[in-house]
Parts: sequence; structure tokens; C-alpha cells
Amino acid sequence: MTKREAAIVGAYTGVKVGEMTDLKEYISELLGGAPVFDANLAELGESGHIKKLAKNDFMALVVE
Repeated sequence: MTKREAAIVGAYTGVKVGEMTDLKEYISELLGGAPVFDANLAELGESGHIKKLAKNDFMALVVE
């Protein structure tokens, strides 16, 4: 699993996989480059907004 794939899984499932910096970088990308802080992560996760944004990337993951 790549770092990006781990970030995608983490963003979609809410389960931390890999490094937090990679997850925050991916979430920032989903949010159009907006900075993501630790304090924001819980709120973003609970709202379901990140899961919705990450769904297409999650569904595109391929098991090799």
C-alpha cells in the first residue's frame, strides 16, 4: 500500500492508516488546498464531508 492509498483509506474509513502528515495532506488536497489542523480532523470526520469527498478515490483502489 502506498502512502497515498493509506491516506485515502484513512480519510474514507476514519481509521488511521499510515502517517498523520500524509492523511492531512490528502484531506487538504480534497478541500482545495485549505490547511488541515488536528483540531479540525474530528469535526471533518464526524460531519461525513471528508468521506464523501474521498469516496471516488476509495472506490478506485485496486487490490493487486
